[in-house]
Amino acid sequence: MSSTRLDVNQWCEKVEIAGAGFLNFRLKAHGAGTCARGGCQRRESFFTRSATPRTVVVDFSSPNVAKPMHVGHIRSTILGDSLARTLRLLGHNVITDNHVGDWGTQFGKLIVAGNITLIAPR
Repeated sequence: MSSTRLDVNQWCEKVEIAGAGFLNFRLKAHGAGTCARGGCQRRESFFTRSATPRTVVVDFSSPNVAKPMHVGHIRSTILGDSLARTLRLLGHNVITDNHVGDWGTQFGKLIVAGNITLIAPR
């Protein structure tokens, strides 16, 4: 297993582990201000555009139409859109697909209803 150290001392006071798979980054006031000013002036000072842009497909949201919608679907959509915008900013060609999920239940019910009608018409 290899490890890589991410040096964020320029922008962050500290980084804390916040549960399995989560990190909290505490931004320094001047670090956030510097990035915000650079972004407003359209300077790309805190990242480097890709030298070899790639085509990336981001499939997000995927609500199962057989089940009720809930706040988790919104979260997935926001994360997918944020990832797509970040990849575009880095110079990649991004194809997004807000896929509508499982149609199996609906088609299964139609097939069963059709077979019942064909086998035993009323």
